[in-house]
Amino acid sequence: MKKTIYLFTIVGLITACNNGQNTNTSTKTKESTYNQFALNYALENKALSISLNSDLPNDIEVILSVSRSYWEEGSSDEYSIDYISKKNTVGELRNGTNLLVDNSQWRSNLTSKQKELSSVGLGFDVSKISDNLEISAIVPLTNQPYPKFDNTNSVSDPQIISNKVKIHFPIKNNIEKKSKYAYYQSLNKNGTYAISNKTPLMPEFKPVDPMAAMSNVKYLQAGSRIRILSINHKYNNPWYEVNVINSDGKIIGRGWINSTALIGQDILVIK
Repeated sequence: MKKTIYLFTIVGLITACNNGQNTNTSTKTKESTYNQFALNYALENKALSISLNSDLPNDIEVILSVSRSYWEEGSSDEYSIDYISKKNTVGELRNGTNLLVDNSQWRSNLTSKQKELSSVGLGFDVSKISDNLEISAIVPLTNQPYPKFDNTNSVSDPQIISNKVKIHFPIKNNIEKKSKYAYYQSLNKNGTYAISNKTPLMPEFKPVDPMAAMSNVKYLQAGSRIRILSINHKYNNPWYEVNVINSDGKIIGRGWINSTALIGQDILVIK
């Protein structure tokens, strides 16, 4: 269940119509029954052009999206991230639209999603990335009254005017599939992480003199690296005994970090 070309030109036609005749304008009224909803597309290098052939009225809204799918480790569900998702009118799409397929931005969006979900304990690793782009066009229900469409011989949903096509366009360079970010309550013993905000480093886990311990608190700056030595719990919250290390791997400090001090931080996994 889905949730959410190299140095040559690929040209295709998605059709959801009863005939092959192109229709650039519509003289029908919104009470008419329509039967044409077709997308022309061409992909050359990274340049994607898309246009619409339809007998729907010019002011009908269409959501056009271009996306790529991926799968998470341990799940068979298919997810996708958009290159673009934009609301247009039939009239605008008849004139065509152009898009640069930026795989580097798609990679960045995938990493951002991993980081965002890791911060709330829903981080994931990627098991597979699709070699295909998917172009999708849908007439949303916000169009009222909704156009009547004859779906005979159409691949569209019987209730929704829509269509989609897949184009083979692999991402050439490898993508880092393992999540780069960790959840603040799930840091691993012997793991090394970089914190993103100023963070208090307590001298002891259970100090004999709490007031004296508070006066000896040190603060780690954003970007500091910590290596987890042991994990203890207080009021169900993990406390991490850590070594503070520099970029050369040398130990420059030691103490305890309350996991609650890491809430909202981007905790980068070093190893």
